[in-house]
Amino acid sequence: MYPRCVKYLKITSNTIAENSVIGSSVGTLSAVDSDTSISSLTFTLASSGDARDDDNASFSISGTTLLTSTTLDYETKNSYNIYINVNEGTSDFAKAINVSVTTVPEIERTQIALNNSTLSVTF
Repeated sequence: MYPRCVKYLKITSNTIAENSVIGSSVGTLSAVDSDTSISSLTFTLASSGDARDDDNASFSISGTTLLTSTTLDYETKNSYNIYINVNEGTSDFAKAINVSVTTVPEIERTQIALNNSTLSVTF
């Protein structure tokens, strides 16, 4: 009999729009185990010991969902490196994933000041 092990880890989406609220879903994690009777997989952010986990603090995992844990801004940073581990009870499998941030049109704020004699508009 072969030892149980996770064969691969994947995510349904690795992109998210900038300025999404904290706690927004990036995508759903899944994995395949060589022992199909295993129904419980645990996903965690893990340390890779190198640059593949540099941005783990910007994300969290709830069950099988990868969530944002900070507001992401495309103009500041548009690519995040995270390292995800999946455990099936006896073994671990880890994979580096890159999360891309997409830009959204910025809405300019307009200020209108009105007093009795003048109208001032600032863009």
